[in-house]
Amino acid sequence: MSFSAENVLAVTDVLDAAGLWRTIDGGWGVDALEGHQTRDHEDLDIVVKLSEVDAVLAALEALGFALDLDLRPTRVVARHADGRWVDLHPLEFDSSGAGWQRAANPDGSDCPFLEDGFSEGTIGGRTIPCLTAALQFAHHQGYEPNDKDRHDLELLRRRLSPPP
Repeated sequence: MSFSAENVLAVTDVLDAAGLWRTIDGGWGVDALEGHQTRDHEDLDIVVKLSEVDAVLAALEALGFALDLDLRPTRVVARHADGRWVDLHPLEFDSSGAGWQRAANPDGSDCPFLEDGFSEGTIGGRTIPCLTAALQFAHHQGYEPNDKDRHDLELLRRRLSPPP
């Protein structure tokens, strides 16, 4: 089952209704920057506050998602019976406004989400918070990319000046 733009908007709507902070990451984050869907997606990556993970999971239950994998503080996955999943990337924010995803770098260190790494894009004609091209590109480093990663990296390279 593919994770469609309508599915993304349903997730963002349910989180907004619950008053929860979130921003889009991963493949849909790249597509948000592009302003349209460029490839099929099996999942949705969302950056959330670590302190709100339980509330996010409760909100996602209304859409049929249930906890599948809990690797807090690094990652939490909620899966739908149809095979789609939401991959939560929990952050703790420091006094400077930077977010930290604990133990998320390939070497096991904390992964930074600096304040200037947050932006906006468009999904399904709606403005959605997402990560900048520079931050998403940085998060694709340190591991062997698959075909979807290579596709996303090419789109991100085009947005960066000068390209890496």
